[in-house]
Amino acid sequence: MTDLLSVLSIAREGTSVNSSGEASLSATAKSRLQAMMGDNPMVSFAVLCVAAAGQGQAKMEKAYADYEDTTDYYKDVNKYAQEAAEKQRDADDQDKATSMSAGMIAFCDNNNIGYSTKGGDKKHNEDEWQSLRDGLDSEKNIASTDMKMAGAKFDQAAKDCDSAQQMAVDCVKKNTDVFGTLAKTL
Repeated sequence: MTDLLSVLSIAREGTSVNSSGEASLSATAKSRLQAMMGDNPMVSFAVLCVAAAGQGQAKMEKAYADYEDTTDYYKDVNKYAQEAAEKQRDADDQDKATSMSAGMIAFCDNNNIGYSTKGGDKKHNEDEWQSLRDGLDSEKNIASTDMKMAGAKFDQAAKDCDSAQQMAVDCVKKNTDVFGTLAKTL
């Protein structure tokens, strides 16, 4: 009998998921799964069902990784938005420009978030901080929407994975019942 755990592993590891969430099997995984199918249509169907469950797991893992990435980005945007608010208060209290932290500069540069370069430095007065805060707040809103969408994709991938796993379990159970009945009649 075909080792269905191996089928699951081959399908999960041989699956790549593109940015739109579509899964595809590598040529190597396809040929390995085809070799495991043999001539028995019931075994072949069981292999296909379990392979679908493996692909579902791969899609769910990718969706979860995407969700974690968007959550981390949202946290970073929020962190620098809070830092900008503190720096703006300091600039107002001290009545002088305050400097951006190296981390904030790197984050803004890496994510194309504009900030004032007036005076050729990274110091900002209260108004310049407000402009940066507005940009970070806008980015935070976008990141929040992205996070919600990534969460919804993960939820859907988890449901699809559960359905594929249930289909695989049902298929294996039916095959076991059929083989059991055949064994009794022969």
